[in-house]
Amino acid sequence: MPLDALLIVLAGATLHAFWNLVIARARDTQAVTALALTIGVAVALPFA
Repeated sequence: MPLDALLIVLAGATLHAFWNLVIARARDTQAVTALALTIGVAVALPFA
């Protein structure tokens, strides 16, 4: 397996685990999800 692919998979797994931790500790999961979606759109928008 190429090193690039391995690093992408590990980064995805790390982000997924972090996201699960954030949601599990949040009082208002809908607000946290909306905030994360807004940040994700703002980060991805310049590349669209």
